[in-house]
Amino acid sequence: MKTNYFTYRYLPVDGYVPSESLKDAIDSMISSGNNTANMAGEYYVIQPVAGDVYTFIKTNSRDVFRKLDLSNNICVDLSQILTANEKIAFASFFIIKSNLIGFSNTLYSPRIGKLAEIYDLVMLARNNNHNINFEPIANQVTEQEVLNYAHVGRITMKLDKSQNLIDRLGTLFAGNVSYDDVDSFEIKIIPKRTKDIKDTFSGVMNAMPQEVTSVAVSAKEHIGDVATDLNVIMSNTVCDFVNISSTTAINIQMENNYTNNSTLRNLGY
Repeated sequence: MKTNYFTYRYLPVDGYVPSESLKDAIDSMISSGNNTANMAGEYYVIQPVAGDVYTFIKTNSRDVFRKLDLSNNICVDLSQILTANEKIAFASFFIIKSNLIGFSNTLYSPRIGKLAEIYDLVMLARNNNHNINFEPIANQVTEQEVLNYAHVGRITMKLDKSQNLIDRLGTLFAGNVSYDDVDSFEIKIIPKRTKDIKDTFSGVMNAMPQEVTSVAVSAKEHIGDVATDLNVIMSNTVCDFVNISSTTAINIQMENNYTNNSTLRNLGY
């Protein structure tokens, strides 16, 4: 199970600072019984595990899950053997630190966006109508590192919201355009099919705008007409891995991973 790390802020961006930390807010939601929600027909619940680690659970009413007896290949639909109050559910895990959150999910377990939704259901009014926003913590690569890659892919450049950039973008739109709630912009460079990043980026790197603050790279695997994104770990979200089959508890693994993640330390987290 992969743990992706996110920083968080509150929108709109106007200098607002909540009176309590994210961890304190989550703990308060749990202690007051505001840690559950029904969203889009599914039931969600946040529960503490230990220390700074929590679990975020979601029911799944849309897929068919069966148990299989391997000795005779007899299948039984799990929904048929549950009581009226029981539902099939899947768990994500997250760890909260002072300025970040590490979020681990599987294919069927809830994503971090749903955690933001349940948080805002309870906290929006208390946060003066500010929504929480989670943003992946990404490794930054240099132009030269991009040129060292040799794979079909795409490049994402993040640009600061500088006045020069706003002035130039303003010429593309008619009327008055407000960028008050905009933090930055992203431009994706997508090489043609079978062309690698070197071919695309070599002519760009010598004319990088001053506003470019980071460069991220994704690889692509082409299978017929299907393109599957493969993360290039050193150039995308900072992450760790949790072994769900380990004898070491998940919360201990997540604590140890956070403590030992040198990339987070190098990025100031």
